[in-house]
Amino acid sequence: SAPQVAPFYWGIKDVQFENRPGWTRAMLKRVSKSYKVPAFMDPSSADDFATTPEFWFGSGSAGAKAHMDSHKEATLSVQISGTKRWRLMPLRQRQAPFLAMIYADGR
Repeated sequence: SAPQVAPFYWGIKDVQFENRPGWTRAMLKRVSKSYKVPAFMDPSSADDFATTPEFWFGSGSAGAKAHMDSHKEATLSVQISGTKRWRLMPLRQRQAPFLAMIYADGR
């Protein structure tokens, strides 16, 4: 069954675009400097990781229901403790034309 509890989200990347109480560009810079692209990923994704860090914290029952993110950035998921279950399924043909522009696949 799908998770019933949402995780806590810390989108430090958002400090580039809006003011958030208690969040600073210095925090974003520190997070960005603390990260190296893993050897198994394309080194050109370093810019994505430096400018788009986000963190999700949750308990054993937390998670996201089925969804599709619209961003096209490199993503790395790290599980520090416990287990993570990914549910993957084929996408249906897209009905919204703006999605074809975002993903440039025409479907």
